[in-house]
Amino acid sequence: MITGCSGAGKTAIAAVFARRGLAAIDADDDPLLARSVDADGNVVEDVAPPDFAWLSRHGWAWNPARLDELIRAAAPATLYVCGGAANELELADRFTQVFLLEIDEPTMLARIDARQDNEWGRIGDTREYLRRFLPGYQARLRAFGAIPIDARQPLDHVVDAILSYTSASPATSQASKPGRGPNWGGQAMDAQSDGEQDRYLLGDSASELAHLVAQAEVYAAEARQLLDLIRIAPGTQAVDVGCGVLGILHLLCERVGPDGRVVGVDREPRMIEAARRVTAERGLVVELAEQDATGLSLPSESFDLVHERTVLLNVAEPGKVVAEMVRVARRGGVVALQEPDSANWLCDPPHPAFGTLHQELLAAYRAAGKNFDQGRTIARRLRDAGLTEVQVRATARVTRPGEYYHTFLLALTGLVRDQIVAAGRLAAGEFDRLSAELREHLQRPGALTSQPNMWQAWGVKA
Repeated sequence: MITGCSGAGKTAIAAVFARRGLAAIDADDDPLLARSVDADGNVVEDVAPPDFAWLSRHGWAWNPARLDELIRAAAPATLYVCGGAANELELADRFTQVFLLEIDEPTMLARIDARQDNEWGRIGDTREYLRRFLPGYQARLRAFGAIPIDARQPLDHVVDAILSYTSASPATSQASKPGRGPNWGGQAMDAQSDGEQDRYLLGDSASELAHLVAQAEVYAAEARQLLDLIRIAPGTQAVDVGCGVLGILHLLCERVGPDGRVVGVDREPRMIEAARRVTAERGLVVELAEQDATGLSLPSESFDLVHERTVLLNVAEPGKVVAEMVRVARRGGVVALQEPDSANWLCDPPHPAFGTLHQELLAAYRAAGKNFDQGRTIARRLRDAGLTEVQVRATARVTRPGEYYHTFLLALTGLVRDQIVAAGRLAAGEFDRLSAELREHLQRPGALTSQPNMWQAWGVKA
């Protein structure tokens, strides 16, 4: 996805891609894909000229079914979708990379005034609307994890910058390459040899980075509740094991204050590189290091709080991770674990595809030597590791159409499609049919999902 505000150059970039022989569409040119909708998602006719009242009640949105159709039609080539829509982030799970064409206000207004084929930005209240919209829109895309591209450059330079992150030849998406596994928390699983079972695979996908940043924000409330229960005090020395791009580093910084210390470690160097960028943009004072959770190089008994979230489900020997966390905790310090459990992962109204894909996902984890349902085990793991005062709780989350995690099951099973098909229980066509049916079902008004419970357990090192 190549998106940006009005005047960022999306239409021109689609044309350059086409001239270079790449599969690309200008989303605004497809009336079956892009259309004006009201607050309930009903397609409406544009009014002329639109005023603030109309603009506040309507949006430019993509039809998910049409988007899926276009992506399937382009396969196995990479499809470059050039355009923006109010629901673009809800559809980000369709894309392996999301690019933000960044411009400043003077550039935006100059381009709007110069173009001949589009009056948006010159009629009604659209000009002032765009001026107000631009800063917040670009900030949201950056926070989501979109790759920023300076769109003030000459057009060919912008296109070259985008292609430097991608493959410029027809290819299947990264999500469907053999050997890849689902990613929850940044440590993706991989069905490799025993010596490689714990590889943390990020890949170059902006959608994976976006997921990690989004996860940090979506689950921030639960994490804050955990820190409240643990009673993190100013001056605390804390480490987030398997922090990924952000983890709970920002929440720890809020608690420990200037006299405390926050460390983030992750095995994947690209995770640490991305974490440096994200934490710098947020002004967080943290130490980041590339380390394996099963063999930390941190000194023993050096932290008041040792925390992990969604690491254990992605390693073959979670007991080793817990043992290392206990080792680096000080006596009297706390070790805290957060892991999902899918026992209550369901949708309402029910749909048979949900249960089928859920079971296939769990089977893919098992085939890779992992166990998705770590949540129910974490209190026992802390007790077995010798911790005292062990406490445990589980949180629940219900989603609705348009919310980030509503189609999370589809996102994860899409990442392991090849493994599922290779297992022989579902043919490729059957997998695709079930996925399409479930996606349509979940987008219907009133559809709900109960996401995997996030279990939290913590204990004190005696």
